[in-house]
Amino acid sequence: MRLILPKKSFFIFLIVLLFSIEGFSQTYTITGNVNASSYSCSSFSGYTTISIGNGSTTTKLTMNSDLNLIGSCSLGPLRIIVNNASIDFSTANNRLTLPEGSSIEFLNGGALYPDGGNGGGCTGSDRIYIGDKNIAACQGSSGVVGFDDINDLGGTGTAYSNSPVCVGNPINLTATPPPNGTFTYSWTGPNSFTSTSQYPTFTAISSSDGVYNVVMTRTSDSKKAYGRVTVVVGASITPTLSSNDADNSFCAGTSVMFTAGGGTSYNFKVNGVSVQNGTSTTYTTSTLTNGQVVTVVVSNSSCSVTSSGITNIVNALPSAGLTSNDADNIFCSGTLEAQVFKTVLQLLIAQQL
Repeated sequence: MRLILPKKSFFIFLIVLLFSIEGFSQTYTITGNVNASSYSCSSFSGYTTISIGNGSTTTKLTMNSDLNLIGSCSLGPLRIIVNNASIDFSTANNRLTLPEGSSIEFLNGGALYPDGGNGGGCTGSDRIYIGDKNIAACQGSSGVVGFDDINDLGGTGTAYSNSPVCVGNPINLTATPPPNGTFTYSWTGPNSFTSTSQYPTFTAISSSDGVYNVVMTRTSDSKKAYGRVTVVVGASITPTLSSNDADNSFCAGTSVMFTAGGGTSYNFKVNGVSVQNGTSTTYTTSTLTNGQVVTVVVSNSSCSVTSSGITNIVNALPSAGLTSNDADNIFCSGTLEAQVFKTVLQLLIAQQL
């Protein structure tokens, strides 16, 4: 029997199939008993989440060597989910290094092993770094969480920002605590910055550039987690936008060119929808309709600013018509009707030119 799917169902099936193909997913799943030496930074290129374990297959990632995910592949922040699995540091003195902004969380009994409780099973050289911050060591130390506390907290927590930002724009910091418990927050940063908010926000100045640290303290027992984020502050951008039509009033179908300046890349938008994004400073269109607003997001290496908008008045094309006072338009040469007809016709033709 042949299965015939309705057209709508077929397209839904096709979309599901495409996103099931390896490479479309942003989650890299590790199952079974595997060694850290089997992986490198490039193993996870294009992924934002690494799931160690799938919740059903017992999994162990043995740290038989350092695993540094800050290498030349330029990974962004990673979410590490340890799901019914363990990261085993018992074999040697090795480090797990994750990109800044990354976090580790445990599900279904996932854990770091051994947990270092009572000083057993590992050494202080078994460590986890997020960025250049040592956020956990097997036996813990001053300012560094022990593996047993990380397991109890349910993960590491992390810090984020909206970096890069321009001078004069808001810097938004976010502390994301581990999942187990409620927490208080203590931020420090450049210019003697301090805050006890989970979500501090303040206006960027040139000296706001730098590293911001947050200590997240669980209220029930004062166990701590640490986060660190680097904020890049760039010089303010003054975006410019103009068009080659003096008053931005023109007939439908007219080709109009918009020119931007002030940055290194330009995202032109019509009524907020991107229509051209790249390094070109000009955007040309003949499809604008009345009242549409053109803006451009001007960016450089550190920040982006949206220009003021240009509102366009688009006039409908005139509809030309011609009649005469002669019923059948048949008459003798030189008659008044012929002269009037000729004159009106010439005027109409001139109007259209």
